[in-house]
Amino acid sequence: NEGDGDYLELEAGLVRVDPLFMQKKAIVEAAGLAASEQRFPIFRDRMPTTLFNYLRLSRVQERTDLDRLSLNSDATLSPINEYEVLNLLLLDLQDRLKQYEGDPNDDRELSMKAQLEPNSLSTEEGLAAALRYRERVILQAAVNA
Repeated sequence: NEGDGDYLELEAGLVRVDPLFMQKKAIVEAAGLAASEQRFPIFRDRMPTTLFNYLRLSRVQERTDLDRLSLNSDATLSPINEYEVLNLLLLDLQDRLKQYEGDPNDDRELSMKAQLEPNSLSTEEGLAAALRYRERVILQAAVNA
């Protein structure tokens, strides 16, 4: 299918003023991840488990919960932690969607017009419209998931 390999990156990081920052930093670095500016791919039909686990870890407030969390398996720590993670992720995705102007179908139509009528738009305009449309599809799918 068209766009199956398309993805966007979400950036996440630990909060430096968090009292558990050093312990969390050690956990993520041991897993080969960064404590700041860690990037995760999101696809139209999925997000990596590592992203959710990283976000779960970032929201942990009790030292005892650090021992219960694994970055390698998909396991909910608590309903409150899961609620925070999902809400923050949803807000981030919605904020990114709001950065686009106009209707997504306009970008789709421009992209198709550029393919069907090569001289109607510049190559850059056609590619930009196609890119914006695919980015929106990924973000909207993630919001709806």
